[in-house]
Amino acid sequence: MSAFHRKQRQCQVCKELWPSHNHLTSQTYTCTRCNREKKLPKLLSSENDMDPGSVPVCLEGLIQVEQMLIARACPITCVYRRKGGQRGYSKHVLNFPQDVQGFVGSLPTYVSDLPFLVVRRVGVDNSHKDFRVRRANVQDALTWLKEHNRSYRD
Repeated sequence: MSAFHRKQRQCQVCKELWPSHNHLTSQTYTCTRCNREKKLPKLLSSENDMDPGSVPVCLEGLIQVEQMLIARACPITCVYRRKGGQRGYSKHVLNFPQDVQGFVGSLPTYVSDLPFLVVRRVGVDNSHKDFRVRRANVQDALTWLKEHNRSYRD
């Protein structure tokens, strides 16, 4: 998979990664969408305050369950599988606020001694699934978010 990521180029305007073709050796690259856009400033450019910047290391390494655990909102949408195995989305998206502070406050006092936590998701028919969450990664991410994102300051 790392070989795949090495063969990608980043658009200099929108910062999205695009597959690289071996015959294209130009150092600067602008994607087709940004090339077509004639209005200035470009919609997804940093001049239009649409460049979120680089992702900090403490957030970059989070697995999906850890991201869901510290998210301020839980989005719900209708997902279906199309022919060929691809997924499609339809209808509206609902965003429910999530009480991250309540979760952090419910952790045991001596949780610092544990290298990981097990988060249990209970299903409709009393079934459950356990997820292993790396405690230090979640704590580092929350600390960074608390310092740099006003939504996490409480």
